[in-house]
Amino acid sequence: MTPQPRILYVGTFPPHPGGSGVANGYLLKGLHDAGYPIQVVTPSSPEAAGRADLVRRHFPAITLLETPAAKAVIEPWGEGYDNPEMQQEIAATLAACDAAAERRPPDLVLVGRVRSLEGVIPWSRQRGLPLAVSCHDGAILLAGAHSPAACRKGLDLLRQVDLAVAPARHVAASLAARGIANIVTVLNPVDSARFQPGARDADLARRLDLKPDHVVVAHASNMKPVKRAGDIVAAAARAVAADDRLVFLMIGDGPCRAALADGAREHGIADYFRFTGWVDNEAIPDLLRLAHMALMPSRMEGLALAYLEAMATGLVLLASDIPAAREVVADGETGFLFPVGDSDAMADLILRAAADPDLRQRVGARARAHVARHHRQGPAIERLRRALERLHGEQREA
Repeated sequence: MTPQPRILYVGTFPPHPGGSGVANGYLLKGLHDAGYPIQVVTPSSPEAAGRADLVRRHFPAITLLETPAAKAVIEPWGEGYDNPEMQQEIAATLAACDAAAERRPPDLVLVGRVRSLEGVIPWSRQRGLPLAVSCHDGAILLAGAHSPAACRKGLDLLRQVDLAVAPARHVAASLAARGIANIVTVLNPVDSARFQPGARDADLARRLDLKPDHVVVAHASNMKPVKRAGDIVAAAARAVAADDRLVFLMIGDGPCRAALADGAREHGIADYFRFTGWVDNEAIPDLLRLAHMALMPSRMEGLALAYLEAMATGLVLLASDIPAAREVVADGETGFLFPVGDSDAMADLILRAAADPDLRQRVGARARAHVARHHRQGPAIERLRRALERLHGEQREA
């Protein structure tokens, strides 16, 4: 019997503050539990200070090598590779890859997002290792929101890999349209056992000053400009004027958080906002169970875990009308869509959902059923496992 390939994973990893780390964590845990030898090279961050404990608890057979992370926020995607801090991060990543290969030579390399390919491509080629990449930042690249040079660079990197793993159908279609071959679609999974409807945590509600009569609108993100969380302030100003039961629960942290808080104060609605700061993904289910709906005004996404987690929890999802949202939201059936940047339309939907508990229950139940049917962890892990086994087999035969 052919032994399972030894995997070197390079990229974001729990508890990284973003969806790529969580999604890749789901998939890697599935491979780990199936007995695949895995080494992880991942950038460190203040939020991941307890990562070693988490790995020992959930991934006891994984070897973890952390590298320094660039402090600069790279926005838009790909325009920071010439930044000295990014170059230092790339150099540290490759040094960690060398250490991992010396400890246990890998059979293949899996990279967690396109941005992390820089440097890893020549490293893997020098060693004759097949290379796969999870395109969690592919939608941001493909949407053309960045400089032409950055987009060209990202696409050039993608054309050099052996397998592109798309987290959504629209990402796979966009990759194919740009000449990227060897694509497999592995829809982002969600843990529906953790993310499910349930009773509120009364102590948590009290700490956040949430009253029983409040109607809570949750937003969970890393609060980068692409998330357009600032639109929530404009929508909230209009919505709370019509329904003062509304409270906006802002879960997460990032470069736009201070501006959001300032905007709420300037509109005179700071009392209607609660900011949790960054929290580990393990804490998010209890926070979502405090809410009645979830709001995601992003201008682009791959397939946001924030969508799937809210829907699995049985919340009504209000999302900007972008390809990622259209993959999971049938407008009016499993959630509601509004035009990107249209704060008036957003406010109208918030008020509609706030006024109709029966609507929230019906749509939330259909949303949970959709996620349970199409975004289960088991099938996603098995699809990735088969793709990596094929890649490994092709390399052995070459």
